[in-house]
Amino acid sequence: MSEQNNSAENDWIEGIKARDERSFSLLYYKYYSKLLNVANSYVNDPAAAEDVVHEVFERLYKNIHTIKIHTSVSAYLRTMVVNESLNYIKKNKRYVLNEPDDWSDMTASTDDTEEQETRNLAEEALQKAIAALPERCRLVFRLSRFEDFSHKKISEELNISTKTIENQITKAVKAVHKALIKYKNLSSVVILCTNMLLR
Repeated sequence: MSEQNNSAENDWIEGIKARDERSFSLLYYKYYSKLLNVANSYVNDPAAAEDVVHEVFERLYKNIHTIKIHTSVSAYLRTMVVNESLNYIKKNKRYVLNEPDDWSDMTASTDDTEEQETRNLAEEALQKAIAALPERCRLVFRLSRFEDFSHKKISEELNISTKTIENQITKAVKAVHKALIKYKNLSSVVILCTNMLLR
């Protein structure tokens, strides 16, 4: 992110502290769509994603005098949205795995109830494993595996070194692998999960 963008964002934050509605509107409309996509990638429900993003902006406005932003404003907002999305999932017990386009083709050949139940358990285990990761580790993993951010882009967004990113991803991969390994008999699900997330 350019220094000019950072400067504008910081000006908006200062404006919001002064209860300047224009500053809040500028920040809101700049990031609303992007944050909505992030939220929806977690909750898989457009209406719920809107609620998540609105809640984040309301909290930002309400707590603007006490929050401390050590990264870029965009990265801070993204982190807030990720955490709020995970809270929503936990509260509503909705563990949804965003599936690749060809997933349904791979699993459509069987209607076996036991396998479907096992698949649901695997999906739940996956999301629980991700939700249980430390905040920074969870965010790095999501950006890398679900939003296809390069290490360089993650580094720029979160203001951390590529070495730290590698360490966080390794930690996340181990946790996810441990959560999924017990479902190794469900080949169509676990093999695809492994290839997608543990690459």
